[in-house]
Amino acid sequence: MTESSLSKLDDKGVFTIVKVENVEKKVGKEIITEVNIETEEKFNEVKNFYTSRKMIVAKFFDNGKPTTLTQDIQKGKNIM
Repeated sequence: MTESSLSKLDDKGVFTIVKVENVEKKVGKEIITEVNIETEEKFNEVKNFYTSRKMIVAKFFDNGKPTTLTQDIQKGKNIM
């Protein structure tokens, strides 16, 4: 499955997030937290995006636990 950085969506306007995952990756000696996001829409044939930007990760996970926003997405609630 093709993935792309979330920054690729910066100029794409509104999109619908249908799935969010918390992933820990080892980079050198450090472990970084990354968020994998699946969108309903395709952008250049890509629906799966990732980011490790702390401000975005914090919107979806707090100390590895899903935030209310993530729980709502996982339940399929319309957030808007």
